[in-house]
Amino acid sequence: MAMAGFLRRRVFQHPFGSKTESVGIHSMMFALISGPIYYWQKRARLEAVILCIIGVPLLVYNPDNALVSRAVLSDIASVVWAGSVVLAPFLLALSYLRQGWNEIIDSD
Repeated sequence: MAMAGFLRRRVFQHPFGSKTESVGIHSMMFALISGPIYYWQKRARLEAVILCIIGVPLLVYNPDNALVSRAVLSDIASVVWAGSVVLAPFLLALSYLRQGWNEIIDSD
C-alpha cells in the first residue's frame, strides 16, 4: 500500500444507521495526544484495551521482584505507543471493517 493511500481520508458508515466515522492523517495526531482514550472513543475497543494493558506493568512495577528493568518496560511501552500512533489510520479502518461498517467510496 502506498503511503498516500495509507494516509488518505477514509469514511465508514455504520450498517444499521447513519452514523459515520472518518480516519486519516488526523487520526495520527489524536492518537498521539490521547492514546487509548481516542481509540475507545472511535469504537476501536480491542485496540484501546491492548494499549491500556501494555501500560499496566509500568504502574505496578516493583523493583524487588522485577525480571526486567523499568527502563526496558518503558521502552516497550513507548514503542507500542509510537506504533499505535503511526498505524492509527490502518488500525481504525481495520476495526471498522471487522465490526461490519461499510466504507463510503468517493466518486471523485
